[in-house]
Amino acid sequence: METGFRNNSAFGDGIIEADDIIAYEIFELGNTDILKYVLENYKPQNSDDMFLITDIKSYIKELEENGCVDDLYLSEKTAFAKKIAEYVGRQSGIDVKYALWLCDSKDDVLENYGCEWDTEDDISEYPKTSAIFSYLGSEGGLYGYNVDPYTLEVEKSAEREA
Repeated sequence: METGFRNNSAFGDGIIEADDIIAYEIFELGNTDILKYVLENYKPQNSDDMFLITDIKSYIKELEENGCVDDLYLSEKTAFAKKIAEYVGRQSGIDVKYALWLCDSKDDVLENYGCEWDTEDDISEYPKTSAIFSYLGSEGGLYGYNVDPYTLEVEKSAEREA
């Protein structure tokens, strides 16, 4: 099982619903990484998927030109994020409901998101899934889950920490 790492004090330990995270990343932060990753790594399977791909391309263009997508109601943003989660879920075989940002190593967490007082003991480990929404190298990736991922935390043991 491949695992990833996060510092919940840096990433937060509140919102883990996939559609909320996706909507926040795209429409509040103006990030295009999820849209670009989905576009590049998943292939449309039907006409509904083609409509989604058209929307993805349109939002990437709008975000890159304007820095935001400002002509959507909150309900439309949430519905679009849900479509992204369902699309990735169908193609990965996971009924995605939740998501977590994870880094590949504890060092990546400390280097990119740690505070000067953080140690490896502050970092939690979780299994990665095949439902990947974004991957930013050492800055981590967004992984989808069908169960609350906090229940999947890998327990720390004396052997693992040694």
